[in-house]
This record gives sequence, C-alpha cells and structure tokens, in this order.
Amino acid sequence: SDMEQSFNYNPGLIHSLDSVLHLASSNPPLAGQHLPWTNRFDQMRDYRERFLDAVLMPDGGRPATGCDNTWNYSREDAVLAYANRQTEYNATEPVTLGAMIRDHLLGQGQSAEPNFTSVFFPFGGWLVMRDGWTPNSLYAFMKTSRPAPGHMREGGNGVAMSAYGRYLIVNSGADAYSDRGVFSRYVDSTVSQSSISVDGFSQVLNASEKTQSYNKPIRARAYTSANFDFGEGIYDSPYGGWNFQTGESVDATIDDVRHVRQLMFIREVGAWIITDRLTSVSDHTFTTSWCLSPEFSNTEVVVHRETASCKTCSQSSANIELRFFASPGMDISKHVGESDETTALGWRAINWDETKQRYTPAVDLLTELRDSGDVIIVTLVVPTPSESSRVTECNPANTDKAVGFDAQLADGTALNYLASTGGMLSANNVEVDGQSLLIISKPEERTRGLVLRADGATGSEFEIGSSGEMQPIAEIGIPKGFAWSNATGSIAPVYG
Repeated sequence: SDMEQSFNYNPGLIHSLDSVLHLASSNPPLAGQHLPWTNRFDQMRDYRERFLDAVLMPDGGRPATGCDNTWNYSREDAVLAYANRQTEYNATEPVTLGAMIRDHLLGQGQSAEPNFTSVFFPFGGWLVMRDGWTPNSLYAFMKTSRPAPGHMREGGNGVAMSAYGRYLIVNSGADAYSDRGVFSRYVDSTVSQSSISVDGFSQVLNASEKTQSYNKPIRARAYTSANFDFGEGIYDSPYGGWNFQTGESVDATIDDVRHVRQLMFIREVGAWIITDRLTSVSDHTFTTSWCLSPEFSNTEVVVHRETASCKTCSQSSANIELRFFASPGMDISKHVGESDETTALGWRAINWDETKQRYTPAVDLLTELRDSGDVIIVTLVVPTPSESSRVTECNPANTDKAVGFDAQLADGTALNYLASTGGMLSANNVEVDGQSLLIISKPEERTRGLVLRADGATGSEFEIGSSGEMQPIAEIGIPKGFAWSNATGSIAPVYG
C-alpha cells in the first residue's frame, strides 16, 4: 500500500497489470508457464486490489487522501451501475474479496460477508475501523503515511468518519490541476484535512526525502478485536509552508514538534476516543481542525464553549457529538466560508463557482491551545442516528498528570478514560501503570477495557474478574508485517 496517494489513479494500474500478465502468459517465452516472478507479480496485483477494496467507505466510495476529489462520487449512481453490471453479465462477479464487499455495500448482500471488518496497512500507513459491511455501518479512516511519490497532500494523521449513512468528519478534497489562489493553498494544507496545525502552519511532509517503497512497517501499534479497535499514527516531520492564520508562506521552520494521534473504537458503544499527543521544546499554538460534512448547515453545528463540546442538530439524518478535554483548556471557534486574498477557512472542494470564484462553504471547527513540553488532547466522538444525544453526562477527569473524562451514555454504559505520558492511572477502581486507560462498564456485564503502556510499543485488552482482578485477554503491539491469508477459507489480513 505504499502507493500513489490519490486512490483514483490506482484501479487503472490493476487493469494494466492484468493486461501485462495476460500478454506475458499467452506468448513466448512464457507461453503458459508460471515462473516465480510472474507469481509474485500476480500476488502484488491482488494485494493492490484488496487494499483498494478494504478501504471502501460504507457508501462504496474511497476516502479522499491525495489530490483526488471524491465529491463527485454518487452512491445512487454506483448502486445503479452495480445492478446493471450484474444484469448485463447475467451472473455475479467472481467471488473475490472486492466482489463480497461491493455486494454488501452496493448490492443485496447475498454473498458471505468478509470475515474481518477493520484493517491496518502498517507499511503504507492507512487505518480503517468499521463495525460492519453495510451502507449504515460506522466507519473511520486515518492516513498515517510516510513521504511518498505522487499526488500527496499534507494530511498526516488526518481522519474521516461516517455513520448511519452520512459523512460526519471529512477531508476537504482537492483540485489537483488548477491554481485557484488561496483556495488551492487551503485544500492542500493540514487545516483542511482534520488533523493538527502548529502556529498556523501546515505539515510539510512533501519536503522530506521520499522512497519508492518501504520494507519495514511503521513503528505504530494496531489492534482489532470483537470489542475494540486501536491504531495510532506518527508525524515527526517539520511544519511550515502556508499559514492559514496569516496567509504567509515560508520554508519549513518548526522542527521541534512530534504528533502522535491514537484512535480507539469502542465497538459495542459505537464511539471513538481520539488522543493527540504533542511533544515540543518551545511554546506553540496547536490547532486541531474538525472539517464537518457540508451536509451540515452553519446553524446545525452548535458549539458549547462552557462544556468544551460541539453537537450537530440535523433533523434529516445522523448527527455527531464531540467532547474536548485538555490541560490547559482550549479555545473553540467555528468558521464557514471565510476567505480573503491570503487566507481561507471553511470550504469543501465542491462545485467551483466561476462567477463568485469560490468552492462550497462548510463548517471548520477549530480547537486551539498554546503550550510546550508534553501536551495531551482527548476528544470523545459519539455519532448518533437521530437528533437525540446519546451522552447523558460527561465530565473532565483531569489530574495534574493526566487528561480524560467520565461519561455516561443513555443505554447505561459508563466510559472512563485517562491519558498521560506514563505512570499510575486509576479509573473506576482499576489502577494500572500505563499511558492510557479505558474502562467500559455496563449493568450486569463484566467490566472490560484497554491499557496502553508507556513504552509506546505494547498494551492489552482486559476484563475485570468477579474478584476485581484484571484478566488480560489479548496483547496490543506493533505489527511485524502484513499479508492477506486464506487459511480460514476466506481472505483476511494477518500482521505476523
């Protein structure tokens, strides 16, 4: 998956590989022979195809990553095209992983489901978390890639989320082959891709040395189980380029900041916890951008500064609630369709208006704090299928060494979470040595949770036994590799 980062270019490569393989196998000197290099060639063709299928969003489209613009994708058109293709050939597609996925996302769901949901690509740096293979499934995508050739934008550790058939957190998208002044600078920068900017400046990963391929996984933990998913991304390159606050453009000037973003998906709850860990020598202003779907109008995005939270209130479809926790506190601001000659905020690369010289306005929600040393920002993300909030109570649980919260959900679930740089953490009568502790408790059910250890390489999922003892279920670690396996009779990723 260390590849051209505009995903729209990659399906064409698969068709080209098919043509090359057919040409080689049908003519001398091969003439039907399968040699080691042709087998490897065939394998890598399949790996590329499975990657592109495994990252598909619930609506059947691919997430925006590089300079591709995915806003012209139509699920209705894709469903119709899928149905017409099935009718035209009077048969289902071959039973490949992609065929199974498209049948459930675009068709009638008559085939067997893939026997995995979430997937991590530790060489390329892509994380997908989902709870199923339906158009209404919960889905999160994070780009954590290293420098790569091709159409690459500065969106390291950027996230996108959808739930209940609706985009919630998005990437602005881009318009690769046109220079539209300040709008091009905005969509190419980090602030438009739901990640963190520093002192107003963007990441400048593109300025780093690139390589055609990587033969070792990124040293970032990943884990998936029936109860939880966990994944993390690391950005430790400079910041510079265009500044969304001042409009100036400079070479990379900030090189003392390291950003680690950690995603926890609580499957049974249908919620995410995002922990941003920033380390710096000097004081910096850290701005986290949350680019909301353009389906939400300005009035439907309500900010509650007194509780450091934001909730959408759309009557037509799904909504999202975000709760922010940090020490020191942070400022929250909302920006929609702002622009002048040098700066811009709150746009999506949809429907360029030639007369007004602008794209489609949408809400950029920004949280901002200034600090140095070890800075931790925690965000609870709770999607909901209706306008009603699923969070009945949520309070900060910050200590002098940790940031976190205690939350109560409408179904009776209690969430307790703490994040620190390391040391003893205590929540809901559970005490452990680590950098993060998550506790999930429900009436008449066993308490379970996750712990991440301060070594940055390990952790575990656990249950609390009847006597209050912690019982490990499985270890969390850094993937040693990646392969697609058919050992169980169905294609699935393995990370050994």
